[in-house]
Amino acid sequence: MCILALALESHPDFPLILLFNRDERFDRETEPVAPHEDGCVHATDVEAGGTWMSINSHTGALAALTNVRCAGPTGRPLESRGVLVRRAVLGEAWVALHSNAYACFNMLWGTLRADGASELRLSACAPSSEGDFAVSTTELRVERGRAAVLTKTNDASGQMTGPASAAGSDAAWPKAAWLQQEVARRLEGARPKCAGRAGAEELLRLLMPAMSTSALAGAAAEAAEAARGVHSHHAAWSERRLQAAPFITPFDNHAGPEPAAVGSHAPGYAPSWYGTVSQTAWLLSKSEACVWVAYRETARPRGDMTHGAGGTEPAAVGEHGPWRWQRVPLPRT
Repeated sequence: MCILALALESHPDFPLILLFNRDERFDRETEPVAPHEDGCVHATDVEAGGTWMSINSHTGALAALTNVRCAGPTGRPLESRGVLVRRAVLGEAWVALHSNAYACFNMLWGTLRADGASELRLSACAPSSEGDFAVSTTELRVERGRAAVLTKTNDASGQMTGPASAAGSDAAWPKAAWLQQEVARRLEGARPKCAGRAGAEELLRLLMPAMSTSALAGAAAEAAEAARGVHSHHAAWSERRLQAAPFITPFDNHAGPEPAAVGSHAPGYAPSWYGTVSQTAWLLSKSEACVWVAYRETARPRGDMTHGAGGTEPAAVGEHGPWRWQRVPLPRT
């Protein structure tokens, strides 16, 4: 249930900013963002060997992926969708996209350039009206100097979840619409002259409160309470937790049709804690011809279980981890 926000042409030195919340089980082992021998920079999902977002420092290729929350193809073995990201940044995007080797996905991919003239596409694999799983690819075009903020979560619309999304469609996820507006609002207050590493840190402080919001208010909260993905296979109580806000606080994502009641767990029961497990920011700096990558693990659940209308929750959570920075140089041609 990941979510991303993409800001294009929204700052003089940072023509591309990508913010990403990874939502996953807390017990899924992950190695933090690091450079690899093939020139790619990304975190690694130890369980399946892939990643959810990566940049190739040799070519400028990038890819970032969210799942589509639906029942996937049956009758054939599937590779981890994290492998699709790895193949995309290593030059195999078109072949991998049409290999029928992956469950449904949304993948933002393309090429970053040091001057900010990046080429981006959104490829989506989702259930079609004919009952199969079709892949569509859309070019993301933004006029130079014309600011745009787009978001994407786990919807099956095949388009970015921005302000043009039609109400009532699977692109109209309230938390994504709220995030688009909030990131755009915050960028309007950014200092135009901030640049380089210091500027990246300044923008991170400005924008991450939007990505870290765990509860909406007013009409946005009411819309999120009623939202449900068209193809969702989650119970209603679990769907409400997933739809509530960009940042998902830890909860026991068991498969039951109702939240677990107090005392209902068998002796020795171990909850499957789920939520936003990490946050990543990519900030393309024209002045330094690089992407500044910031990554942190979020607060982990700890202590005993508690119970409420929203399901089983940890009695406490720790502190967010520190931001870890990587500088990824980009090719100038």
